[in-house]
Amino acid sequence: MRKRKKNDSAGEGAYWMDTYGDMVTLLLTFFVLLFSFSTIDAAKWMELANALSGTPVMSIAPLSATEVNAPAIDGQENGEDPALTPEPSPSSSQNAMNAMQMAEIKQKFSELYEKIKQHIETNGLQDKLNVEMQDNAILMTMNETALFDSGSAELKPSAKEMLPAICDILKQYDSLIRWIRIEGHTDNVPIQNSQYKDNWDLSSARSLSVLHYVVLQNLDATKLSQTGYGEYHPVADNGTEEGKARNRRVDFKIESILED
Repeated sequence: MRKRKKNDSAGEGAYWMDTYGDMVTLLLTFFVLLFSFSTIDAAKWMELANALSGTPVMSIAPLSATEVNAPAIDGQENGEDPALTPEPSPSSSQNAMNAMQMAEIKQKFSELYEKIKQHIETNGLQDKLNVEMQDNAILMTMNETALFDSGSAELKPSAKEMLPAICDILKQYDSLIRWIRIEGHTDNVPIQNSQYKDNWDLSSARSLSVLHYVVLQNLDATKLSQTGYGEYHPVADNGTEEGKARNRRVDFKIESILED
């Protein structure tokens, strides 16, 4: 009679393990199905969750539809958030008002130009001052002979008599002025003066002298600035004496609040 091998007995024992595993799986599936049809006791569920987590759990009763509405606050009705409510677009009347305001500013700024121009003509200053209207700006040019002696940055007495009247006109329209830039210019002839290194120094010193003086006339200092351009922003040909004379100047660039 043939002897049974040891590994045969081990194989027979493995069969009942498969059957047992299938049975346990079926039982687990059955209990899960029963649990899905059952009704959970909220109180017991909270006790179970508390026991497992170690942290007290507070239950909150659901709100009814009538309890959701919060009291309205300023600018908020029916519980709506004003931050999420789109703002109405400007009406045609508001746009028209803005356009009217801009037109009024342009008109008054043109009045400033006309007053400066009339002042120049009335006082016979055409050989000393020139003014022109630009886009949202007025350019007023003072030639060198009206302000300084040759090679000097000290204002002449005649300039100190001329500038206050101009400043008085500017102060009348201060609310319309955004910026007043005082710019010094020279011709291309090298400076022959130990006091100034070059034309940059001379043009800067001249614009600074004018700035200091107009500040004394109570112009708004926060709207004033000065700079020197030397010989590098000519308005005429430096090849002629007449052109050089035109290039030696101090410009007042008066910008409107509409310049932005």
